[in-house]
Amino acid sequence: MHAPIQADLDALEERISSLGIDLLAAFDRVIRYRTLQAEIAAHDIEHRSLNEQIEKLRSSLKGLSVEDRGIIARQSVYEAEQRVVQSLERDANVAKQALAAAASELKRLPTGIDTRNMTENGERLQQTHTTLAIGFPA
Repeated sequence: MHAPIQADLDALEERISSLGIDLLAAFDRVIRYRTLQAEIAAHDIEHRSLNEQIEKLRSSLKGLSVEDRGIIARQSVYEAEQRVVQSLERDANVAKQALAAAASELKRLPTGIDTRNMTENGERLQQTHTTLAIGFPA
């Protein structure tokens, strides 16, 4: 009795099962998103509190020269510069690694060939290989 529509029923059951899995995954993502948002909010509160504490400490410092107060006031500028320097160092290291990898690959070029059994275009192929070898000396 169900034979004519059994394929449709099976397809619907599979679709419902798939949607259920998708729904659970989406719910997990929502829960993770909410958790991360709460963590971010907590970190923001902590960050603001620490900044307020720093400002209170700065204002309570006694006996500092005008020059010392100027240096303390420029701390955020120094920290920003330090972050830029660290970023540049990371970029330089990545570039150095990429160049080393490229140099290593280029040392393998060109791949050796054997044109002894090539009667049609063996000479041309050997010339092309030689030209390529000039561009990538070992």
